[in-house]
Amino acid sequence: MFKKSKKQQHGEELVREAYKLGFEVGYYKHYESVGWVKKERRKIEAEAEKLGILERVISAYKRGKVDGARKKSQSMVEEKEVVTVNKGPETVKALKAISPPVREPRFFHLPKFLRKNQK
Repeated sequence: MFKKSKKQQHGEELVREAYKLGFEVGYYKHYESVGWVKKERRKIEAEAEKLGILERVISAYKRGKVDGARKKSQSMVEEKEVVTVNKGPETVKALKAISPPVREPRFFHLPKFLRKNQK
């Protein structure tokens, strides 16, 4: 059939990279304005601007960011426990949040200012 030029293949690869970066930023809630994310995003956008596909790359990044955040929130819902509640003739399924166990801090010994009647 039709073969894609190197320029088109590189452009599609940039769009995929932008989407992946956006997805990771959305899923893990990385900061966009500092560090490696900013560096990668600028590199992708600079190459996209040379090819004239900057708008597509920015759109793919934003779409990936939204999809990543959505996927993370879905995985959080799946981690919750489903509880069946009987209310008369109706049976209702409800989500019950699983909270992590809360542990009290342990000390090998109490500091002097917390000990009672000791100096």
